Amino acid sequence: MFWFQRPPYLRWAAAILIVATGLYAEFRPDRSVLHPFVAGDVAAGSALSDDGLEWRRVPAGLLPAVDLSRPVAARDLTRGEPLLPSSIGVDPVPTDWWSVPVDLAPSVGPGTEVIVVLTASGTTVAGVVTAAAAEDTFTGLSRGLVALPKEQAPAVAVAADGNELIVLYP
Repeated sequence: MFWFQRPPYLRWAAAILIVATGLYAEFRPDRSVLHPFVAGDVAAGSALSDDGLEWRRVPAGLLPAVDLSRPVAARDLTRGEPLLPSSIGVDPVPTDWWSVPVDLAPSVGPGTEVIVVLTASGTTVAGVVTAAAAEDTFTGLSRGLVALPKEQAPAVAVAADGNELIVLYP
């Protein structure tokens, strides 16, 4: 007799399980986060700006978080590389300092602490190299930027224009 047959409980349970799994897969919370990647090649010591970063979604916990307050490239970075704590540093220059172009030896890189001596007055000013240029083949020097306190930057700029300064570095 047909009416004494058992109802298809296993088929109903399987159908409910399939629908529940599909709903969970569709509406589960997103387990990815936005992480900064380099949008173009960046030289070591260069400041990283929002224009030079590309934000991509990555699985949560895959890459460590980075501090992007005044970031500077700690080494040469290539396009598409994720930013890691080891690939960026914090700009060593205080916000109220000014950068002045001076002649530097090619071996002096960004982040190097220097002492600028004004030869006319004998005044010394502590500074930090923010950017070094390519070596000049004739003089052997490179024109770079040295950050100095705002009060002493004009005197150093005048001395640099008159070639009346010496830059000491370790």
